[in-house]
Amino acid sequence: MPSFVARRSSTGVLILVVVLLGCAGGENNQSADTINRPFTVDGAHVDPDFLNLYLSEHRGFTSKGGEMRCAYRPVGQSGRRVFVWAMCSELLAVGDRLVNGSGMSLPAAFEIEVDSGRPRIVGVEVPQDGNRYAASIRRIFPADIWPAIFADQPAAGLEDYLRREAAARFGLPAAAVSAPRLYDLPSHAQDLIDSGTFAFIVHGDTTIVDEFARTANLLEGIVRTRGRGAKFGWARYRVEFSSSGEVTRSQLSFGRVGTSANSPPVSTYAITFGPDSIVEEWPNRTPTRAPYVRGVIPLFAPSIAMLQEVVRRARRTSPSQRELGIPVYPVLVNARIQPVPVRWVARDTVVIALSDPPGTRYVVSDWKILSGQKGDRITIRRGVTSSTATLDSAARRVVDFLRGKVAFEQIALNDTVTFYASPEAGLASTTFTRERLRRPSAWVMRSGRHDLKLAPPARTTELTTKVGRHFNCREESLATKFPQLAHLPHVGTMLTPEHSSSCLQTWNMTFVFDTSTRPRVIAVVYDQWEW
Repeated sequence: MPSFVARRSSTGVLILVVVLLGCAGGENNQSADTINRPFTVDGAHVDPDFLNLYLSEHRGFTSKGGEMRCAYRPVGQSGRRVFVWAMCSELLAVGDRLVNGSGMSLPAAFEIEVDSGRPRIVGVEVPQDGNRYAASIRRIFPADIWPAIFADQPAAGLEDYLRREAAARFGLPAAAVSAPRLYDLPSHAQDLIDSGTFAFIVHGDTTIVDEFARTANLLEGIVRTRGRGAKFGWARYRVEFSSSGEVTRSQLSFGRVGTSANSPPVSTYAITFGPDSIVEEWPNRTPTRAPYVRGVIPLFAPSIAMLQEVVRRARRTSPSQRELGIPVYPVLVNARIQPVPVRWVARDTVVIALSDPPGTRYVVSDWKILSGQKGDRITIRRGVTSSTATLDSAARRVVDFLRGKVAFEQIALNDTVTFYASPEAGLASTTFTRERLRRPSAWVMRSGRHDLKLAPPARTTELTTKVGRHFNCREESLATKFPQLAHLPHVGTMLTPEHSSSCLQTWNMTFVFDTSTRPRVIAVVYDQWEW
Protein backbone atom coordinates (compact mmCIF):
# COMPACT_ATOMS: atom_id res chain seq x y z
CA MET A 1 0.00 0.00 0.00
CA PRO A 2 1.51 3.41 -0.92
CA SER A 3 2.68 5.97 1.62
CA PHE A 4 2.98 9.68 0.92
CA VAL A 5 4.92 12.88 1.37
CA ALA A 6 2.36 15.64 1.94
CA ARG A 7 3.08 19.31 1.37
CA ARG A 8 0.95 22.33 0.58
CA SER A 9 1.70 24.48 -2.40
CA SER A 10 1.37 28.26 -2.39
CA THR A 11 -2.17 27.83 -3.69
CA GLY A 12 -3.13 25.59 -0.79
CA VAL A 13 -3.40 22.48 -2.95
CA LEU A 14 -2.29 19.34 -1.17
CA ILE A 15 0.48 17.64 -3.13
CA LEU A 16 1.04 13.94 -2.61
CA VAL A 17 4.27 12.28 -3.67
CA VAL A 18 3.50 8.58 -3.76
CA VAL A 19 6.29 6.22 -2.78
CA LEU A 20 6.54 2.53 -2.02
CA LEU A 21 8.40 1.25 0.98
CA GLY A 22 9.50 -2.20 1.95
CA CYS A 23 11.11 -4.42 4.49
CA ALA A 24 13.99 -5.95 2.55
CA GLY A 25 17.42 -4.88 3.77
CA GLY A 26 18.12 -2.72 6.81
CA GLU A 27 15.48 -2.80 9.58
CA ASN A 28 12.25 -4.60 8.76
CA ASN A 29 10.48 -5.05 12.10
CA GLN A 30 7.07 -3.39 11.79
CA SER A 31 5.92 -4.00 15.37
CA ALA A 32 4.86 -1.12 17.61
CA ASP A 33 7.93 -1.78 19.78
CA THR A 34 10.25 -0.43 17.08
CA ILE A 35 8.54 2.96 16.87
CA ASN A 36 10.93 5.59 18.28
CA ARG A 37 13.49 2.94 19.16
CA PRO A 38 16.69 4.75 20.26
CA PHE A 39 20.05 4.49 18.49
CA THR A 40 23.53 4.17 19.98
CA VAL A 41 26.36 6.12 18.32
CA ASP A 42 29.94 5.74 19.56
CA GLY A 43 28.57 4.37 22.82
CA ALA A 44 26.25 7.35 23.36
CA HIS A 45 22.48 6.93 23.70
CA VAL A 46 20.58 9.00 21.10
CA ASP A 47 17.19 9.84 22.57
CA PRO A 48 14.23 9.53 20.14
CA ASP A 49 12.93 12.97 21.18
CA PHE A 50 16.29 14.40 20.11
CA LEU A 51 15.76 13.14 16.54
CA ASN A 52 12.05 13.90 16.34
CA LEU A 53 12.37 17.48 17.60
CA TYR A 54 15.27 18.17 15.27
CA LEU A 55 13.30 16.89 12.29
CA SER A 56 10.18 18.92 13.15
CA GLU A 57 12.27 22.06 13.64
CA HIS A 58 14.37 21.75 10.49
CA ARG A 59 11.98 20.10 8.03
CA GLY A 60 8.55 20.55 9.58
CA PHE A 61 5.93 23.09 8.51
CA THR A 62 2.44 23.99 9.72
CA SER A 63 -0.62 25.45 8.04
CA LYS A 64 -3.21 25.75 10.82
CA GLY A 65 -1.28 27.36 13.66
CA GLY A 66 -0.68 24.07 15.46
CA GLU A 67 2.43 22.15 16.44
CA MET A 68 4.10 19.54 14.25
CA ARG A 69 5.24 16.40 16.06
CA CYS A 70 7.17 13.47 14.63
CA ALA A 71 7.71 9.76 15.21
CA TYR A 72 9.98 7.34 13.38
CA ARG A 73 10.80 3.71 12.73
CA PRO A 74 14.52 2.79 12.41
CA VAL A 75 15.61 1.40 9.03
CA GLY A 76 19.37 1.16 9.55
CA GLN A 77 22.66 2.63 10.72
CA SER A 78 26.11 3.16 9.27
CA GLY A 79 28.55 4.39 11.87
CA ARG A 80 27.50 7.90 12.85
CA ARG A 81 24.71 8.07 10.26
CA VAL A 82 21.34 6.75 11.40
CA PHE A 83 18.46 6.10 9.01
CA VAL A 84 14.75 6.27 9.82
CA TRP A 85 11.37 6.40 8.18
CA ALA A 86 9.66 9.33 9.88
CA MET A 87 6.14 10.70 9.91
CA CYS A 88 5.40 14.23 11.13
CA SER A 89 1.90 15.58 11.61
CA GLU A 90 0.24 18.82 12.68
CA LEU A 91 -2.82 17.80 14.70
CA LEU A 92 -5.25 20.13 16.48
CA ALA A 93 -8.26 19.52 18.70
CA VAL A 94 -11.65 20.97 17.76
CA GLY A 95 -14.40 19.81 20.07
CA ASP A 96 -13.84 16.10 20.58
CA ARG A 97 -12.20 15.60 17.18
CA LEU A 98 -8.67 15.74 15.83
CA VAL A 99 -8.11 18.02 12.83
CA ASN A 100 -5.25 17.27 10.44
CA GLY A 101 -3.02 20.12 9.35
CA SER A 102 0.22 19.73 7.42
CA GLY A 103 2.10 16.45 7.38
CA MET A 104 4.95 14.55 5.83
CA SER A 105 6.08 10.95 5.67
CA LEU A 106 9.58 10.26 4.39
CA PRO A 107 12.93 8.55 4.98
CA ALA A 108 15.62 10.64 6.69
CA ALA A 109 19.35 10.31 7.35
CA PHE A 110 20.79 11.94 10.48
CA GLU A 111 24.50 12.69 10.95
CA ILE A 112 25.45 12.38 14.63
CA GLU A 113 28.59 13.59 16.38
CA VAL A 114 29.52 12.60 19.92
CA ASP A 115 31.40 15.08 22.10
CA SER A 116 32.42 14.00 25.63
CA GLY A 117 29.78 11.28 25.54
CA ARG A 118 27.03 13.68 24.45
CA PRO A 119 25.42 13.22 21.01
CA ARG A 120 24.85 16.19 18.72
CA ILE A 121 22.98 16.24 15.42
CA VAL A 122 25.11 17.78 12.70
CA GLY A 123 22.43 17.63 10.03
CA VAL A 124 19.62 15.68 8.42
CA GLU A 125 19.09 14.75 4.77
CA VAL A 126 15.78 13.82 3.15
CA PRO A 127 15.10 12.79 -0.44
CA GLN A 128 14.01 15.25 -3.09
CA ASP A 129 10.49 15.20 -4.51
CA GLY A 130 9.23 14.15 -7.93
CA ASN A 131 11.45 12.57 -10.55
CA ARG A 132 14.57 13.24 -8.43
CA TYR A 133 13.29 11.04 -5.60
CA ALA A 134 14.91 7.74 -6.62
CA ALA A 135 18.29 9.30 -7.44
CA SER A 136 18.41 11.14 -4.12
CA ILE A 137 17.56 7.94 -2.24
CA ARG A 138 20.56 6.23 -3.84
CA ARG A 139 22.76 9.21 -3.03
CA ILE A 140 21.74 9.60 0.64
CA PHE A 141 21.22 6.02 1.82
CA PRO A 142 23.46 2.89 1.71
CA ALA A 143 22.64 0.30 -0.92
CA ASP A 144 21.50 -2.31 1.60
CA ILE A 145 18.74 0.08 2.73
CA TRP A 146 17.39 0.84 -0.74
CA PRO A 147 15.09 -2.21 -0.84
CA ALA A 148 13.52 -1.17 2.48
CA ILE A 149 12.81 2.28 1.10
CA PHE A 150 11.59 1.21 -2.33
CA ALA A 151 9.20 -1.53 -1.14
CA ASP A 152 6.30 -2.12 1.29
CA GLN A 153 5.71 0.31 4.19
CA PRO A 154 7.96 1.03 7.23
CA ALA A 155 5.59 3.92 7.98
CA ALA A 156 2.92 1.43 9.13
CA GLY A 157 1.57 2.39 12.54
CA LEU A 158 3.24 5.80 12.73
CA GLU A 159 0.09 7.77 11.93
CA ASP A 160 -1.92 5.93 14.58
CA TYR A 161 0.92 6.46 17.05
CA LEU A 162 0.87 10.24 16.47
CA ARG A 163 -2.93 10.40 16.67
CA ARG A 164 -2.95 8.47 19.96
CA GLU A 165 -0.30 10.82 21.36
CA ALA A 166 -2.27 13.89 20.25
CA ALA A 167 -5.56 12.57 21.64
CA ALA A 168 -3.91 11.92 25.02
CA ARG A 169 -2.23 15.35 24.96
CA PHE A 170 -5.52 17.15 24.29
CA GLY A 171 -7.56 14.93 26.60
CA LEU A 172 -9.81 13.63 23.80
CA PRO A 173 -11.78 10.38 23.94
CA ALA A 174 -10.16 7.27 22.48
CA ALA A 175 -12.64 7.35 19.59
CA ALA A 176 -10.91 10.48 18.25
CA VAL A 177 -7.93 8.35 17.18
CA SER A 178 -9.88 6.23 14.70
CA ALA A 179 -12.54 8.79 13.74
CA PRO A 180 -12.75 9.88 10.07
CA ARG A 181 -10.06 12.42 9.26
CA LEU A 182 -10.92 16.13 9.36
CA TYR A 183 -8.81 18.54 7.33
CA ASP A 184 -10.69 21.83 7.69
CA LEU A 185 -11.21 24.13 10.67
CA PRO A 186 -14.35 26.26 11.01
CA SER A 187 -13.62 29.45 9.06
CA HIS A 188 -14.03 31.67 12.14
CA ALA A 189 -11.60 29.54 14.19
CA GLN A 190 -8.41 30.31 12.28
CA ASP A 191 -7.28 33.33 14.30
CA LEU A 192 -8.19 31.91 17.69
CA ILE A 193 -6.28 28.65 17.69
CA ASP A 194 -3.81 28.26 20.54
CA SER A 195 -2.43 25.18 22.20
CA GLY A 196 0.56 24.25 24.27
CA THR A 197 1.87 23.75 27.76
CA PHE A 198 2.50 26.00 30.77
CA ALA A 199 4.76 25.15 33.70
CA PHE A 200 4.41 26.60 37.21
CA ILE A 201 7.89 26.63 38.74
CA VAL A 202 8.59 27.29 42.43
CA HIS A 203 12.20 27.69 43.56
CA GLY A 204 13.36 25.96 40.39
CA ASP A 205 11.04 22.93 40.75
CA THR A 206 8.15 22.39 38.35
CA THR A 207 5.10 21.85 40.56
CA ILE A 208 2.26 22.13 38.03
CA VAL A 209 1.99 21.48 34.28
CA ASP A 210 -1.01 22.83 32.37
CA GLU A 211 -1.62 21.39 28.87
CA PHE A 212 -4.36 23.05 26.85
CA ALA A 213 -6.00 23.62 23.46
CA ARG A 214 -8.09 26.66 22.53
CA THR A 215 -10.43 26.88 19.55
CA ALA A 216 -13.04 29.49 18.64
CA ASN A 217 -15.68 28.11 20.99
CA LEU A 218 -13.85 25.80 23.37
CA LEU A 219 -10.95 25.76 25.84
CA GLU A 220 -9.92 22.31 27.08
CA GLY A 221 -6.97 21.22 29.13
CA ILE A 222 -5.55 19.19 31.96
CA VAL A 223 -3.57 20.33 34.99
CA ARG A 224 -1.10 17.79 36.42
CA THR A 225 0.57 18.23 39.81
CA ARG A 226 4.18 17.21 40.47
CA GLY A 227 4.89 18.55 43.95
CA ARG A 228 4.63 16.71 47.25
CA GLY A 229 1.47 17.11 49.29
CA ALA A 230 -0.73 17.83 46.27
CA LYS A 231 -4.47 17.61 46.97
CA PHE A 232 -5.17 16.12 43.53
CA GLY A 233 -3.19 14.28 40.87
CA TRP A 234 -4.85 15.86 37.85
CA ALA A 235 -7.72 18.18 36.98
CA ARG A 236 -9.41 18.25 33.59
CA TYR A 237 -11.21 21.44 32.60
CA ARG A 238 -13.52 22.50 29.79
CA VAL A 239 -14.86 26.01 29.06
CA GLU A 240 -17.48 26.57 26.35
CA PHE A 241 -17.99 29.91 24.57
CA SER A 242 -20.87 31.35 22.57
CA SER A 243 -20.40 32.70 19.04
CA SER A 244 -19.97 36.18 20.57
CA GLY A 245 -17.22 34.97 22.88
CA GLU A 246 -19.20 34.83 26.15
CA VAL A 247 -18.68 31.86 28.49
CA THR A 248 -21.78 29.66 28.61
CA ARG A 249 -20.60 26.63 30.59
CA SER A 250 -17.56 25.19 32.33
CA GLN A 251 -16.72 21.80 33.83
CA LEU A 252 -13.92 20.66 36.13
CA SER A 253 -13.07 17.06 37.08
CA PHE A 254 -10.45 15.87 39.60
CA GLY A 255 -8.39 12.69 39.75
CA ARG A 256 -6.50 11.18 42.67
CA VAL A 257 -2.76 11.52 43.15
CA GLY A 258 -0.98 8.63 41.46
CA THR A 259 -3.74 7.93 38.91
CA SER A 260 -3.55 8.56 35.17
CA ALA A 261 -5.66 11.18 33.44
CA ASN A 262 -7.58 8.33 31.77
CA SER A 263 -8.81 7.11 35.16
CA PRO A 264 -12.39 7.89 36.28
CA PRO A 265 -12.53 11.24 38.09
CA VAL A 266 -13.19 11.39 41.84
CA SER A 267 -15.50 14.39 41.46
CA THR A 268 -16.89 16.68 38.77
CA TYR A 269 -18.19 20.24 39.06
CA ALA A 270 -20.23 22.07 36.42
CA ILE A 271 -21.11 25.77 36.11
CA THR A 272 -23.62 27.44 33.80
CA PHE A 273 -23.39 31.16 32.99
CA GLY A 274 -26.41 33.38 32.25
CA PRO A 275 -28.76 34.70 31.34
CA ASP A 276 -29.46 35.94 34.88
CA SER A 277 -27.41 33.74 37.21
CA ILE A 278 -24.22 31.75 37.56
CA VAL A 279 -25.15 28.30 38.83
CA GLU A 280 -22.36 26.15 40.28
CA GLU A 281 -23.29 22.48 40.73
CA TRP A 282 -21.57 20.48 43.48
CA PRO A 283 -21.56 16.67 43.81
CA ASN A 284 -22.92 16.43 47.36
CA ARG A 285 -24.58 19.74 48.14
CA THR A 286 -27.13 22.24 46.90
CA PRO A 287 -26.05 24.30 43.86
CA THR A 288 -24.82 27.80 44.60
CA ARG A 289 -25.95 30.89 42.69
CA ALA A 290 -24.49 34.29 41.94
CA PRO A 291 -25.73 37.19 39.78
CA TYR A 292 -24.49 36.91 36.19
CA VAL A 293 -22.30 39.66 34.75
CA ARG A 294 -21.62 39.83 31.03
CA GLY A 295 -17.98 39.10 30.19
CA VAL A 296 -17.31 37.04 33.31
CA ILE A 297 -14.45 34.49 33.06
CA PRO A 298 -14.29 31.30 35.18
CA LEU A 299 -10.89 30.68 36.73
CA PHE A 300 -9.43 27.53 38.25
CA ALA A 301 -6.36 29.14 39.83
CA PRO A 302 -3.65 26.61 38.79
CA SER A 303 -4.56 26.92 35.10
CA ILE A 304 -2.56 29.59 33.27
CA ALA A 305 -4.58 28.84 30.11
CA MET A 306 -7.76 29.93 31.95
CA LEU A 307 -5.96 33.04 33.26
CA GLN A 308 -5.00 33.77 29.65
CA GLU A 309 -8.72 34.21 28.92
CA VAL A 310 -8.70 37.11 31.41
CA VAL A 311 -5.97 38.76 29.32
CA ARG A 312 -7.97 38.16 26.16
CA ARG A 313 -11.05 39.77 27.72
CA ALA A 314 -8.93 42.72 28.92
CA ARG A 315 -7.68 43.26 25.34
CA ARG A 316 -11.28 43.89 24.32
CA THR A 317 -12.01 46.19 27.29
CA SER A 318 -11.39 49.92 27.74
CA PRO A 319 -8.32 50.91 29.82
CA SER A 320 -10.50 52.46 32.54
CA GLN A 321 -12.53 49.25 32.88
CA ARG A 322 -9.34 47.18 33.03
CA GLU A 323 -8.20 49.20 36.05
CA LEU A 324 -11.55 48.59 37.77
CA GLY A 325 -11.18 44.90 37.06
CA ILE A 326 -12.19 42.14 34.66
CA PRO A 327 -15.07 40.08 36.16
CA VAL A 328 -13.68 36.69 37.22
CA TYR A 329 -15.57 33.82 38.82
CA PRO A 330 -13.10 31.73 40.93
CA VAL A 331 -14.16 28.10 40.64
CA LEU A 332 -14.82 26.18 43.90
CA VAL A 333 -14.25 29.23 46.10
CA ASN A 334 -17.08 31.40 47.40
CA ALA A 335 -19.66 31.71 44.59
CA ARG A 336 -18.79 35.36 44.02
CA ILE A 337 -17.48 37.39 41.12
CA GLN A 338 -14.10 38.99 41.79
CA PRO A 339 -12.94 42.07 39.85
CA VAL A 340 -9.33 41.47 38.72
CA PRO A 341 -7.36 44.57 37.65
CA VAL A 342 -5.28 44.09 34.49
CA ARG A 343 -2.70 46.74 33.61
CA TRP A 344 -0.35 46.96 30.61
CA VAL A 345 2.97 48.37 31.81
CA ALA A 346 4.69 47.89 28.45
CA ARG A 347 3.70 46.84 24.95
CA ASP A 348 4.34 43.16 25.76
CA THR A 349 4.06 43.17 29.58
CA VAL A 350 0.94 43.02 31.71
CA VAL A 351 0.39 42.97 35.49
CA ILE A 352 -2.56 40.95 36.81
CA ALA A 353 -3.54 41.61 40.43
CA LEU A 354 -5.40 38.37 41.10
CA SER A 355 -4.96 37.92 44.85
CA ASP A 356 -2.50 40.57 46.03
CA PRO A 357 -2.16 44.30 45.13
CA PRO A 358 1.33 44.11 43.54
CA GLY A 359 0.14 41.41 41.18
CA THR A 360 2.11 39.09 38.91
CA ARG A 361 3.95 40.31 35.81
CA TYR A 362 3.43 38.42 32.54
CA VAL A 363 5.09 38.71 29.14
CA VAL A 364 2.38 38.48 26.48
CA SER A 365 1.97 38.44 22.72
CA ASP A 366 -1.43 40.04 22.08
CA TRP A 367 -3.60 38.00 24.48
CA LYS A 368 -1.34 34.94 24.73
CA ILE A 369 0.79 34.57 27.85
CA LEU A 370 4.43 33.69 27.08
CA SER A 371 5.93 33.77 30.59
CA GLY A 372 5.39 35.18 34.06
CA GLN A 373 7.33 36.10 37.17
CA LYS A 374 6.22 36.68 40.77
CA GLY A 375 9.06 37.85 42.96
CA ASP A 376 12.09 35.57 42.97
CA ARG A 377 10.16 32.43 43.90
CA ILE A 378 7.61 31.70 41.20
CA THR A 379 8.09 31.46 37.43
CA ILE A 380 5.53 30.61 34.75
CA ARG A 381 6.75 29.36 31.39
CA ARG A 382 5.01 28.44 28.17
CA GLY A 383 6.25 25.57 26.05
CA VAL A 384 8.01 23.43 28.64
CA THR A 385 8.30 20.66 26.05
CA SER A 386 11.48 22.29 24.74
CA SER A 387 14.13 19.88 25.95
CA THR A 388 17.70 20.61 26.94
CA ALA A 389 18.81 18.93 23.72
CA THR A 390 16.54 21.21 21.65
CA LEU A 391 17.90 24.38 23.26
CA ASP A 392 21.49 23.18 22.96
CA SER A 393 21.03 22.32 19.29
CA ALA A 394 19.40 25.70 18.56
CA ALA A 395 22.28 27.59 20.22
CA ARG A 396 24.93 25.57 18.39
CA ARG A 397 23.29 26.36 15.06
CA VAL A 398 23.47 30.10 15.75
CA VAL A 399 27.16 29.81 16.64
CA ASP A 400 27.74 27.85 13.43
CA PHE A 401 25.95 30.61 11.50
CA LEU A 402 28.17 33.29 13.06
CA ARG A 403 31.19 31.18 12.05
CA GLY A 404 29.92 30.97 8.47
CA LYS A 405 29.14 27.25 8.59
CA VAL A 406 25.35 27.24 8.13
CA ALA A 407 22.88 29.42 6.24
CA PHE A 408 20.73 32.10 7.89
CA GLU A 409 17.59 30.09 7.06
CA GLN A 410 18.80 27.28 9.36
CA ILE A 411 18.70 29.36 12.55
CA ALA A 412 15.60 30.31 14.54
CA LEU A 413 15.39 34.01 15.40
CA ASN A 414 12.44 36.00 16.71
CA ASP A 415 11.06 38.84 14.55
CA THR A 416 13.16 41.15 16.75
CA VAL A 417 16.29 40.28 18.72
CA THR A 418 17.79 42.45 21.48
CA PHE A 419 21.56 42.55 21.94
CA TYR A 420 22.91 43.20 25.45
CA ALA A 421 26.43 44.12 26.52
CA SER A 422 27.63 43.38 30.05
CA PRO A 423 27.55 46.05 32.81
CA GLU A 424 31.31 46.48 32.42
CA ALA A 425 30.71 47.63 28.84
CA GLY A 426 28.08 50.14 29.86
CA LEU A 427 25.05 47.82 30.01
CA ALA A 428 24.08 48.81 26.46
CA SER A 429 21.19 47.21 24.59
CA THR A 430 20.03 47.44 20.98
CA THR A 431 17.10 45.76 19.23
CA PHE A 432 17.37 44.57 15.62
CA THR A 433 14.83 43.12 13.23
CA ARG A 434 15.43 39.58 12.08
CA GLU A 435 16.15 40.72 8.51
CA ARG A 436 18.94 43.00 9.72
CA LEU A 437 20.83 39.96 11.03
CA ARG A 438 21.10 37.95 7.82
CA ARG A 439 24.92 38.32 7.69
CA PRO A 440 27.29 37.56 10.60
CA SER A 441 29.07 40.84 9.88
CA ALA A 442 25.80 42.67 10.70
CA TRP A 443 25.86 41.39 14.29
CA VAL A 444 27.34 44.63 15.63
CA MET A 445 26.10 46.80 18.50
CA ARG A 446 27.09 50.22 19.72
CA SER A 447 28.27 50.56 23.33
CA GLY A 448 29.45 54.01 24.30
CA ARG A 449 31.94 55.11 21.64
CA HIS A 450 32.72 51.56 20.52
CA ASP A 451 31.23 49.16 17.98
CA LEU A 452 31.14 45.63 19.38
CA LYS A 453 31.44 42.94 16.73
CA LEU A 454 29.66 39.84 17.99
CA ALA A 455 30.83 37.31 15.38
CA PRO A 456 33.61 35.10 16.83
CA PRO A 457 37.22 35.34 15.60
CA ALA A 458 38.33 32.54 13.27
CA ARG A 459 40.99 31.29 15.69
CA THR A 460 38.35 30.20 18.25
CA THR A 461 37.35 26.69 17.21
CA GLU A 462 36.45 24.57 20.26
CA LEU A 463 32.82 25.08 21.30
CA THR A 464 31.44 24.56 24.82
CA THR A 465 27.73 25.01 25.64
CA LYS A 466 25.75 24.92 28.86
CA VAL A 467 21.96 25.12 29.01
CA GLY A 468 20.73 27.41 31.79
CA ARG A 469 24.14 29.02 32.40
CA HIS A 470 26.14 32.06 31.31
CA PHE A 471 29.82 32.31 30.33
CA ASN A 472 32.17 35.22 30.99
CA CYS A 473 35.54 33.52 30.80
CA ARG A 474 34.10 31.22 33.48
CA GLU A 475 30.66 29.76 34.05
CA GLU A 476 28.15 31.70 36.16
CA SER A 477 24.43 32.40 36.58
CA LEU A 478 22.84 34.78 34.09
CA ALA A 479 20.89 36.29 37.01
CA THR A 480 24.08 37.88 38.40
CA LYS A 481 24.13 40.41 35.55
CA PHE A 482 20.80 40.13 33.72
CA PRO A 483 18.11 39.04 36.22
CA GLN A 484 15.37 40.19 33.83
CA LEU A 485 16.44 37.47 31.37
CA ALA A 486 17.38 34.65 33.73
CA HIS A 487 13.86 33.18 33.99
CA LEU A 488 13.78 32.53 30.24
CA PRO A 489 15.41 29.49 28.55
CA HIS A 490 19.03 30.32 27.77
CA VAL A 491 22.25 28.66 26.66
CA GLY A 492 25.75 29.89 27.43
CA THR A 493 28.29 29.33 24.64
CA MET A 494 32.07 29.67 24.70
CA LEU A 495 34.58 29.30 21.86
CA THR A 496 38.21 28.60 22.74
CA PRO A 497 41.34 28.69 20.54
CA GLU A 498 42.87 25.28 19.85
CA HIS A 499 45.99 25.94 21.94
CA SER A 500 44.49 28.19 24.59
CA SER A 501 46.50 28.93 27.72
CA SER A 502 43.84 30.99 29.50
CA CYS A 503 40.08 31.47 29.54
CA LEU A 504 40.79 35.14 28.83
CA GLN A 505 41.28 34.09 25.21
CA THR A 506 37.71 32.79 24.87
CA TRP A 507 34.69 34.22 23.02
CA ASN A 508 31.53 34.19 25.16
CA MET A 509 27.90 34.64 24.23
CA THR A 510 24.61 33.62 25.84
CA PHE A 511 21.50 33.08 23.71
CA VAL A 512 18.11 33.70 25.32
CA PHE A 513 15.09 31.93 23.81
CA ASP A 514 11.33 32.29 23.93
CA THR A 515 9.27 29.56 25.56
CA SER A 516 7.75 28.01 22.45
CA THR A 517 8.24 24.35 21.60
CA ARG A 518 10.44 25.46 18.71
CA PRO A 519 12.59 27.96 20.61
CA ARG A 520 13.61 31.18 18.85
CA VAL A 521 16.38 33.54 19.94
CA ILE A 522 14.89 36.71 21.45
CA ALA A 523 18.02 38.12 23.10
CA VAL A 524 21.82 37.83 22.91
CA VAL A 525 24.17 38.63 25.80
CA TYR A 526 27.74 39.50 24.78
CA ASP A 527 30.05 39.37 27.81
CA GLN A 528 33.75 39.46 26.99
CA TRP A 529 36.85 39.37 29.14
CA GLU A 530 38.22 42.61 27.62
CA TRP A 531 35.70 44.73 29.51
